[in-house]
Amino acid sequence: MKLTLFTNRYGTIKKEAEDKEKELKSIKVSREKERSNFHKMLNRLKEQVKEVNLFEEELELIKESNVKLKLELKKEQAMRKETYNALQDKLGKIRVMVRVRPMLDYELEKKCDNMVTLNGKTSLEVSKRSVCIPSNTP
Repeated sequence: MKLTLFTNRYGTIKKEAEDKEKELKSIKVSREKERSNFHKMLNRLKEQVKEVNLFEEELELIKESNVKLKLELKKEQAMRKETYNALQDKLGKIRVMVRVRPMLDYELEKKCDNMVTLNGKTSLEVSKRSVCIPSNTP
């Protein structure tokens, strides 16, 4: 009777041990797959970091080029303006210089319209009349 109990108990423990060994093997295989996936992802991330660094370097070069081009554009615009002004002087055209002041506080309080619209650095437009709302209206 005791022998049968021990045999049954031994069989149960042996089966549990075999199940645990299978489970352990499964866990090891799973761990190896995860480790492999981790290393693949890590390598992909390293490649992406290299790409980002290359893009950042390229961006810096483009920014430097953009600054140079802007400076060159300003020089060209100034030269074009000088040439245009010289041509206008030769043709005898009349040029008008204007200074425009900002609206004063009382004009803003009366909600007066701004009569001058700047169209870039070298031209402006003046509206025909200004409309102000009287200050005593509610």
